[in-house]
Amino acid sequence: MFLGRVVVFDRFGICRVKRVWIIAVILAMSVAWGGGVHGAYGKDLPSQPDFYSGSFQSETYIRLATELQALGREAAELRLHEIARDEHSPGKAIILCRMLFKKRPSEQFRRPLVGGAVFIGGTGYSDWPLEPIELVDGVPFLITRGYFLAGKPESDDQYLSYCGTHADWTDVQYAVPTKQQEQAALAKLVASPKWKIPLSDEEYKFLARQIE
Repeated sequence: MFLGRVVVFDRFGICRVKRVWIIAVILAMSVAWGGGVHGAYGKDLPSQPDFYSGSFQSETYIRLATELQALGREAAELRLHEIARDEHSPGKAIILCRMLFKKRPSEQFRRPLVGGAVFIGGTGYSDWPLEPIELVDGVPFLITRGYFLAGKPESDDQYLSYCGTHADWTDVQYAVPTKQQEQAALAKLVASPKWKIPLSDEEYKFLARQIE
């Protein structure tokens, strides 16, 4: 949990949220994702998006992206819609969309509307055009620690439909990296000039766990 005063950046600007509001917003997020307050402590806890649950693994998404690219765009989008509608893997299609689509000339490639992101290293939206991920030599890293939400988030299928209409298919060709390549990508990300403040040990471990 984040204590004290937290700065949350959203598409409307900067919003400062006090501790009492943080608790309320997190509860609202739980309900929005279908878990509710009761489900958070029961065995029937629903699946959480990887960009919220902290279970993100780079290789999982690289393998999926590789398989989808092998299908060609048309078939890949049909398969993406199947993933997007799978209630057991919420958020997965959104991350794949950020990997597989790119900005179309003269059009905006907007972020998914899933709440106000909490970034690491003192960064903000302008630093990460593919939020919630950053691609480093074909390796995706989650660079958000969670989201504040006081309403219903955009669904995976809605965001996929937006990408299919307003974005182009990426030129990046994914391939499963070696462990050495993953470590090199991590080192490159950690050394990025994007960080506004040095990464803490905990933040470094947060990134490193994603390629374990």
